Amino acid sequence: MIVPPLRFCAGVLLACLLAACGSTAAAPGKVETNYDQSFDFSQVKTIYIQPFSRTDAATITVSDGQIQRINAAITTELEGKGLRIVPDSGSADLLLSWYLVTEDRVYAAPGSCPGCDRPADSDSQRFAKGTLSVDMYDPVRGLPVWRSILRTRLTAEPGSEQAERDRREAAAAMFANFPPA
Repeated sequence: MIVPPLRFCAGVLLACLLAACGSTAAAPGKVETNYDQSFDFSQVKTIYIQPFSRTDAATITVSDGQIQRINAAITTELEGKGLRIVPDSGSADLLLSWYLVTEDRVYAAPGSCPGCDRPADSDSQRFAKGTLSVDMYDPVRGLPVWRSILRTRLTAEPGSEQAERDRREAAAAMFANFPPA
C-alpha cells in the first residue's frame, strides 16, 4: 500500500512528466483569419512573396535563416493548393507579406515536492511565444484582401526536424481556409 505522501509525490511526478512530454512540440496555435468578401479569390493563380522588411527593431531580430524557412513553409503550403509563387510582383494576382514577433519566455513548473531531491528550477523550460501575421494585397487596388494571424508557442530547437514540422503545421493552419470559398 502506498502511503498518502508518496502517492501525492508520484502524482505530481506523473503530471510533470505528462506536461513535459506534451510541451515539446508546438500545437498549430490559435489562428484568426479575415478577408474581403467582395474580392474574387477564384481568379487568384499567382502570388508574390514580398521581400522581408528590416525597418524596425522587431523585424531586425528575425534571422536570414528564419526568413528562408518561413518563406519555404508558406511556398510549400500555397503550391500544395495549386497556386504558383512568382519571382516578381508585376505578374502576381496577390502580393503576400508577413510579419513575425517573438518573445522569449521561461516556463517554470512547480519544482519541489515533499521527499523529492531536485532543485526548484529543474522543470523550467525556455520557449518562444510568437505571433505570425500574413497579409495578402490586391496589387490593382493596393488594398489588403486577406489576413491570417497565428499565435503560438514554440519549444523546438530552431533548424531541428521538430521545428520544421511545427512550421509546416503552422502554415497549414494559417492557410486552411485559403482561398475562401
